[in-house]
Amino acid sequence: MGASECPVKSKNIQEIVEVFNNYIVSRNFGLLFECKNPEAIRPVLECYTPLTTERCMDLREQLKELVKGMSIDWSIYTNNKEVNVYDDSNKLIYFIDSNGEFRCILDNMI
Repeated sequence: MGASECPVKSKNIQEIVEVFNNYIVSRNFGLLFECKNPEAIRPVLECYTPLTTERCMDLREQLKELVKGMSIDWSIYTNNKEVNVYDDSNKLIYFIDSNGEFRCILDNMI
């Protein structure tokens, strides 16, 4: 199996990203998913929000649970839990690390 093929149902990474983009919750939040390294052994899911940094912080708990769920789904397909979440200016705000732990970039700046 090539690096860009998923272990589940032999779907390629782009097909899986499209599934994430078509989730109702993704559409409700206005989320856009991409994978910029589909050929990698551990591809990372990128999540772009239409939300400002402040709004991302206001919705922290909702986004945390949402992104943790996406991470679990992503790992089923790719064997990697990593998901990066960006605000409306494409600034990294949150991420799920390779251990599945939710991290907030702004927590490290306080």
